[in-house]
Amino acid sequence: MKRKVFVFIIFITCFHFSFSQNQTNFWYFGVLAGVDFTGGSPAVVTNGAINTSEGVASIADSAGNLLFYTEGINVYNRNNVQMPNGFGLLGDVSTTQTIIVPNPGNSNLFYIFTLDDEGGPDGFNYSVVDMSLQGGDGDVTIKNSFLHSSMTEKLAATYHCNNHDIWVMTHEWFSNNFLAYLVTDSGISAPVVSSIGLNHTDVHGQLKFNNAADKIACTRDTVISPFPSYLGIAAVDLFDFNNITGIVSNPVLLTLNNHQNSYGIEFSPDNSKLYVTFYDVTGVNGGTSGLAQFNMTASSIDSSKLTVATSFDQDMYALQMASDNKIYVSRNIKPFISVVNNPNLTGGACNFVDNPMNLDPGGMGLVARLGLPGFVQSFFNPSFPNIPCITSTINANFSASDTLFCRGQCINFTDTSTGPVTSRAWTFSGATPSSSSAVNPVNICYPSTGTFNVRLIVSDGSSNDTIIKTVTVVPTPVVDAGADVTIAGGDSVTLHATGTATSYSWTPSTGLSATNIADPVATPSVTTTYTVMGTGSNNCIFQDEVTVFVDETPCGNIFIPTAFSPNSDGENDIECVLGDCIVTMHFAIYDRWGEKVFETSDQNDCWDGTYKGELMNTASFVYYFNAILTSGEEISQKGNISLIR
Repeated sequence: MKRKVFVFIIFITCFHFSFSQNQTNFWYFGVLAGVDFTGGSPAVVTNGAINTSEGVASIADSAGNLLFYTEGINVYNRNNVQMPNGFGLLGDVSTTQTIIVPNPGNSNLFYIFTLDDEGGPDGFNYSVVDMSLQGGDGDVTIKNSFLHSSMTEKLAATYHCNNHDIWVMTHEWFSNNFLAYLVTDSGISAPVVSSIGLNHTDVHGQLKFNNAADKIACTRDTVISPFPSYLGIAAVDLFDFNNITGIVSNPVLLTLNNHQNSYGIEFSPDNSKLYVTFYDVTGVNGGTSGLAQFNMTASSIDSSKLTVATSFDQDMYALQMASDNKIYVSRNIKPFISVVNNPNLTGGACNFVDNPMNLDPGGMGLVARLGLPGFVQSFFNPSFPNIPCITSTINANFSASDTLFCRGQCINFTDTSTGPVTSRAWTFSGATPSSSSAVNPVNICYPSTGTFNVRLIVSDGSSNDTIIKTVTVVPTPVVDAGADVTIAGGDSVTLHATGTATSYSWTPSTGLSATNIADPVATPSVTTTYTVMGTGSNNCIFQDEVTVFVDETPCGNIFIPTAFSPNSDGENDIECVLGDCIVTMHFAIYDRWGEKVFETSDQNDCWDGTYKGELMNTASFVYYFNAILTSGEEISQKGNISLIR
């Protein structure tokens, strides 16, 4: 042991930082848990000093020898001893991510970037460790240098395209601003701000680059109600990243069904897959969790989601790539971490193993918690430190004839890409047609409401460029003009337009009291079909029709037969009031002694020649009739009726 320490100190004295995956060899996390990847496969170590929930980071030298590690508050050297000034950093035991970044201009210096938890007032800070101090064990020289306030707990890093400088990315809270800080020989630049995607109303969850540094993804939970019990919607945001400028662009929303929380995120080694952990705050044993896989090469990444692992406990949290090209899953308050053995493969072929190693072989209470150590993602690129810049002579872009429009509407797209584009591949999510290779596709129709991705991939024959934008389709209003109606000539009727429209317009105007209200009075002289157009809050229009039939038969032709024969032969068996346009009436029949034998106010109610259920004999009767017609005319008649048997 003494010899090993001596050799190690000599190495550090001559320390010069170079590059490989060895920088990620040592993981310390959870409650005194640790894993060493020095031998190529993970070996459990139990000598760590970390006791925390999340927000851990570590760094080794290019040969894989541990330098130091931290949980964002204390800094521990290679001997698992707190550095003399390694305390009081403004991270938190409950902050999702902390990260250690080499100083590009000085191989002895390292930045520790920390975030306060829950968007707290301490915000985003950096501290500096100098490994030339304390005989190569290092010490903190700058502590808690403030960078920004009101932050989420998301933090990631990747090397710049020049393979020297390093991008550090984080995100504001209650904002859609990504902040990209470039770490150079001269220090830390002012942030490049990308206002993109939706606001982050929840602080939790990981942010990761892929190892090619051209994509970035983060979990994003939308808090609907934190009290009395949590209610939220989990989602993943995927973006393009310009490694030269630091700009984040082209948002793609990946959904997680109805799950309430998401946390861990990681790209596969070949960048073809994206893994996400999710969980619910209600369910068996307090919650259920799972691991989802998205296929980054699918035409619809969101639709490619596969659940590759589940747990009855709310215990799947951080995801982290390791130097063995496997992805490890933190299992909260468990003496093990899980592993995805073949993360480049699809679905079950990725080979998720629930409990591959025991973190607590001595039974001392060592467990994983929420977090796993964060690293500069470029360390996992096999070409590092000579990762080629992803450049192209073409730049994809397009415009749409409309980006906010009504359900059922068709729009056109125009390719505005620059460079020698030779081919195009359009994908229209939620539209008909769903794809095109035309230069400027037209009549792309959207039958359903929602926000949909439009993707354009352009090629010059040797390289491709992709851009994704969104269009939003809003509902058309519901409009009902009511049932058709019949009126007498000269009469009026009130029309009633109902539904969700905010304004109405009637045509034609002929016979209408007004054309811009929901309930105009119609007095057409002839049968007329009226069309009502309703406009919704989004200026979408829908229409319906109603026909007002005008009965032009002359009114007042009232006839009461003077004889009938109720003998059931089907002819003249009943005595009725015949005529048109009767609104109200009274019809009464009396025998010769003045006794009323029949009375009605309903024109459809006729006398069948009976009285008190008995057939009446042949006789003469007197009738009295009064009525009001639709024209308003009042008429009265009196006459005789003969009942003939």
